[in-house]
Amino acid sequence: MPRALSQDTREIIIKLLQQGKYQRDIAEQLDVSRCAVQKAISTWKKSGALTPTYSAGRPRKTTPRDDRVIIQKCLSNRHLNSTELTKELKDRSGTQVSSSTVRRRLLSAGLKACKPRKKPLVSEIQRKRRLQWAKDKRFWTFAQWRRVLFSDESRFTVQNHTGSCYVRRRTGEEYSPLCTLPTIKHPQSLMVWGCMTADGVGRLTVCDGMMNGQKYISTLENMMLPSARELCQDGERWYYQDDNAPCHRAKRVADWMKSSGVKTIDWPAQSPDLNPIENLWFRIGKIIAKDKPRTKRELTEKIINAWNHVVTKEDLTNLVRSMPKRCQDVIKNKGWPIKY
Repeated sequence: MPRALSQDTREIIIKLLQQGKYQRDIAEQLDVSRCAVQKAISTWKKSGALTPTYSAGRPRKTTPRDDRVIIQKCLSNRHLNSTELTKELKDRSGTQVSSSTVRRRLLSAGLKACKPRKKPLVSEIQRKRRLQWAKDKRFWTFAQWRRVLFSDESRFTVQNHTGSCYVRRRTGEEYSPLCTLPTIKHPQSLMVWGCMTADGVGRLTVCDGMMNGQKYISTLENMMLPSARELCQDGERWYYQDDNAPCHRAKRVADWMKSSGVKTIDWPAQSPDLNPIENLWFRIGKIIAKDKPRTKRELTEKIINAWNHVVTKEDLTNLVRSMPKRCQDVIKNKGWPIKY
């Protein structure tokens, strides 16, 4: 088998050729085969390179135009899967490829398949109001946010498992009671109301049934006001925050707020991502899920214990300190929901 020509030998061949030497003379002078000289010269004339270039694997099934079609279709509708994009490509350009090819083109463009984050539906009007709210509050300092009493209701459910779980079974055991996950059609649940500042949590109450205007006023009188007195410094102005749930915006509630002298902070609709207490509820939910309470009474005890003994002041301070960053993120995302 003839030896491959070195880079130096190829350079000499081209130089001799440019000096007017014949291929036969070059081969004799360098003591190489004439065929090797012909190939070196042919490679140089075709590509301008001294050494041949090799392409690994089979040729690409898609053209650059096809790749652009795939990416544009994906960007126009992020919920299309690779099978649907494959059909779109065939209808548009007639190119037939596999869905795995489409996935590779998307990955090369940085478009990975991910589970969508679940966020409240925000209308265009609500987006603009969220954006304006964030712009109005973007220069608020931690000292100002520290004077806000954040509040919210949250619902917790009695259930055996949360999230993904696995069982180990043998063949034929898939419907064995030991290997199935029981589901409850109407699981027991309870709603709680709580409030917090950067300095601590307020009083927690379990709501009896659905919250309405009258029950909310009772909660404000018996839970919110005492919490504000305990958490807010004497003589310091504080602001109460709640969301735009119908029971919170009832006329009787507004009248009570005014007569009680409670100063409220304006709050944009569909904005749980701006309320730090939502993150507190999420953390408490994770703590409770580990214990797997099986009765409503157990669930109540776990919630109260987590609220009073597990949540630390450092946790609350960090949550409130995140408010300027939340405002910046809303502005950056043009009013649409953010990661919090």
